Amino acid sequence: MEARIERSITLHMMGDWGIANLHRICGWISAELWRRSPSGSKFATWAGRGGTDTIEAILDGEVQIAYLCRRASRQPCSMARESAGDPM
Repeated sequence: MEARIERSITLHMMGDWGIANLHRICGWISAELWRRSPSGSKFATWAGRGGTDTIEAILDGEVQIAYLCRRASRQPCSMARESAGDPM
């Protein structure tokens, strides 16, 4: 049985500049959450540089999930912020 989300959600994510893998990950997450959530749910992926701008977007509350590529390893990692009073 597939997990379902009972209430509509709005999720803002930040990937990279729009054509690389980090942006694709945001699309996969959006697609899977869209399938499990009711109508009225909204998903947005913002283009970033895949670096420290994603950290700033999380800390400023602009996005709830951001992906970045650590310079030393070039391996992607993610950050997530739980909205106050609105856990994901």
